[in-house]
Amino acid sequence: MSQLLINVILAIIAFAFFVQLFINRHAFKKELGVSEKKMKNEMAKRKRMESELRGSGGGKDVEALVEEIDVIRKEKDKELQKRMEAENEVERALQKTDDIQKRIEDWRVIQESNLKDAMDNMQKIANDMCKTLIEDHHQETAQIREKLDDSIVNIDEYLGEIRQHVEFLTADRKKQHSTENIMQSNFNNLNIELPKNLEYLLKKAGFEPENDSFSYDNLPAEVKKSVLCQNFLALDKENAIIIDAKSERFFKELLKNLANKKADALQIFEQRIERYLAYLTNPKYCQNIVKYFSKKGVVSPDVQYSVIMLIKNDKELANFAQIADKFNPILEENGINLHSLFTLHDLLFKE
Repeated sequence: MSQLLINVILAIIAFAFFVQLFINRHAFKKELGVSEKKMKNEMAKRKRMESELRGSGGGKDVEALVEEIDVIRKEKDKELQKRMEAENEVERALQKTDDIQKRIEDWRVIQESNLKDAMDNMQKIANDMCKTLIEDHHQETAQIREKLDDSIVNIDEYLGEIRQHVEFLTADRKKQHSTENIMQSNFNNLNIELPKNLEYLLKKAGFEPENDSFSYDNLPAEVKKSVLCQNFLALDKENAIIIDAKSERFFKELLKNLANKKADALQIFEQRIERYLAYLTNPKYCQNIVKYFSKKGVVSPDVQYSVIMLIKNDKELANFAQIADKFNPILEENGINLHSLFTLHDLLFKE
């Protein structure tokens, strides 16, 4: 807007200059016309006088007068020449004015073009920003929708665990009072992760922490690099149980993929379990654990042990059953037992 105002002001100034120059030219021409008329009258008068003098035969006085008249004529010719030069100057000034006016017009056109380009650029920037904002909004909406889907899956898992605990409590209601207290406590702590539930279950089953029950979370930092089980149970000096719970994250991933109707959910799960069992059946896995606890004097160096692959609930056991035909031989060959918290409970509290 300020650029347009400047253009208008410059146009007004040029127009005023042009008008004033035109007025001055007109006045000057008028004045020159009057002077020229007077000069012509004087020249005509002079010629008449000269003719009369020549006719009267005035002698030397006439010659002197004629010479004076010639001088006056030359002066008048000079004035006429100056007048013509002045007219030419006026014409040149008018031409310059026309050139200036044309340049001002060209400059105005250029400024209008620049202003239009600037407006077009601003419009393009505004459109790009609007497009970017819309894309960001769509992306954020998609992320929120994905998080909402994950939340729904987690809620379904949570409700499924509640149902399983309720079903287990209903079926187990006739068991002894200590067992009811354990499962009721677990029911009240469903939001706790599997390692905490396992630790609580073992404590209620009579295993004393740091005496015959050793949790990975409580091991020294330098030991954790080689002793990788979730929990080590020393039944006595000659018998022990190694509990590993790392497969739990694969079951969570499977539930999420199944809820999202992912076509290759079971295939991904199968690949994860295959790599996990290769890790679990590595001889160094159990050797490092037994070596550490035998040095601590908890068990003898030749202790007999079994390995439990622990998952959270029976629903995950059912999911594993879909691919069990492929992995059951590996479990049996390496003495690995598959348990959920519920089947482990039955194992520890069996009558």
